[in-house]
Amino acid sequence: MLERLLTKEQQDSIVTIIKNQCERFALLEEQNQDLFYQPYTKSRKEHNRTSAVISGFAPDRLNLEGITVVDLNYGLHNQMCQPELSCENGVFQIYSSGSKLNGKKIYERCDQYNKNIKSSPLFFLIVFHVSENGNLTRVEMRLPDSNACIQETLILYSNQND
Repeated sequence: MLERLLTKEQQDSIVTIIKNQCERFALLEEQNQDLFYQPYTKSRKEHNRTSAVISGFAPDRLNLEGITVVDLNYGLHNQMCQPELSCENGVFQIYSSGSKLNGKKIYERCDQYNKNIKSSPLFFLIVFHVSENGNLTRVEMRLPDSNACIQETLILYSNQND
């Protein structure tokens, strides 16, 4: 089912954006190494990396044929924001592998779109994995059911070197 939600070109473009944003973040981290004290940044680094990656999908930056994006506000007083992307076959959000994928918006979208996961439109997730040294190691599409339990996973990118 997942392979039919995005075209191969869309999948490749999404992976390219994630790769480029991870590389840009790694360069920024390297340039600012003397600014941060490592013990204070270890547990906080993923939040910054995730922000860098999803920034590549901002409404004013994304130009992928067949995909639109809107800002999704959530959290206390809607102060947090992330991109929510739409294509012909569904709606999706992008997360790092460090996310627990149990947020209110995920549950709402699963309930809204995935009562019947055999027909479109569906809600799905793009999840990226980064190694300890900051290299992108894998990008997956995940299809949850109406209760947000993952039913299918499709690997879009895998780098076995990390």
